Amino acid sequence: MSYGPPSSQQQTPPPADRFRTHPSRLANLPPSFVRHLQSGRRNRDAPYAKPDGGSLASRISGPSGSSAKGKRRGANLNPSNSRRAPEGTPDILKDSGSRAEQIRRQQHSKLSEVIRGEEIKNWLRSRLVAPGVVNMSDLANDPWLKEHGIAPPGSPEAPANAGHVFWKLIQTTLETPESRIVTMSLAHNGFKSLHQLSKLPICLPYIRALDLSNNPIAKSDELKHLQSPGEQKGKASSAAGSLKSLVELKLEGTKFREEMLQRPDGGEKYQHDILRRFPGLLILDSVQLNRIVFPLERKPIVKRTEEERKPLAARAFTYPIDVTTAFEENEACKSAVMDFCGRFFPLWDNNRVEAMDFYHPEATISISANTLPSRSAQATELAKSRSSRPQPVSFEAWVTLPGRNFFRSCTTVEQRVKTLKSPMDQAELLRWLTKSVPDTKHPLEDASKWSIDACTSTPTTTASRPLSRESSKSVSALREGVY
Repeated sequence: MSYGPPSSQQQTPPPADRFRTHPSRLANLPPSFVRHLQSGRRNRDAPYAKPDGGSLASRISGPSGSSAKGKRRGANLNPSNSRRAPEGTPDILKDSGSRAEQIRRQQHSKLSEVIRGEEIKNWLRSRLVAPGVVNMSDLANDPWLKEHGIAPPGSPEAPANAGHVFWKLIQTTLETPESRIVTMSLAHNGFKSLHQLSKLPICLPYIRALDLSNNPIAKSDELKHLQSPGEQKGKASSAAGSLKSLVELKLEGTKFREEMLQRPDGGEKYQHDILRRFPGLLILDSVQLNRIVFPLERKPIVKRTEEERKPLAARAFTYPIDVTTAFEENEACKSAVMDFCGRFFPLWDNNRVEAMDFYHPEATISISANTLPSRSAQATELAKSRSSRPQPVSFEAWVTLPGRNFFRSCTTVEQRVKTLKSPMDQAELLRWLTKSVPDTKHPLEDASKWSIDACTSTPTTTASRPLSRESSKSVSALREGVY
């Protein structure tokens, strides 16, 4: 005997209890009828009713929007499924966040109320030690902040924008165009991270001395918050967000500094890491750095009023020295250089073998050719007559010639060494000069086409032997145009 699913020809299915006591008989039934028995819907007079109320989330938490008007949140919207929301189910409460987050919101509200008054500005004025010098150290023990229940930057209870609020208040309250904030102490403030200082370079960009000592700063990478985005990538950036005027930094007692100093060569690595981020530093941890710097005083930028700028704008601009097309130290130097050019370049253009006598036996020779197109003001006019002019001479011979300014094609040390030639290898030098270097023609008859920089130098001696020079006057640099 076999059984199939209910149909019009089969009036009633077999009773379910019959198969419940004999589960082995299910193996002989068709799969469709087995699923019918296992679904629990054997009573055909109670059809399945789809719950009302939309999605599962809405049936659990109640409707949202206009459909929830006049109805209790979380009410039982599906009487046929009372287990999901039985009578007496309380409203679903929103997660109010952690205890720390609640405290930060309270601190944000307190800080928003205080900054509207004059009391906090008077407190900041009391922190001004001298013109341009403000002491913001050990704020956690400040009586005024304790009295008003305000968590300072560096406190774990401080809101995320607390630092920005404090730096902006200092800028608007203590700074003037004549007196900028140049020195600030932030010692003993419990800074584990310097994210609260990310807006400090924007609000107070003229700081020259910054004290961050005795703060538990975990990593030196936290100092990136004092750099602009370009500086964080290792670029020389002058954009907003960097302390360009910073010359002194104190990090004594910080966690990362003490850990680095305990490692082998930790002192050098620590100093290198700090100077990599702040290349203008002259004093680090109260120690004068032994650095080679230009003798230029780093002064803070001063903003002038419109009345102060008018007389400066009316004054004619002058250069420290006269601008000329060439530089010769004196007439004797100029005469020696012109005599050299008059003898050397005719041989270079016509007979390079004889020009070999001009080179010192231990000299190194290389070529640097400028093959860039002209960007002068006449470039537009030249472009108009391009179709009628003859085709220019190709610079391919110069571009493919290994030279000291073609290092993009030289990727190894051996390739770069091959770009240098020496008179000690006469055969290779002659082959290079006569075969590889293209022919040239210099306009010796027109002095206006030459630009020469020359100065004199005093011959020096070494421990081994003196430099062999026929004259104390030498050409320091020579720039000539190749035609």
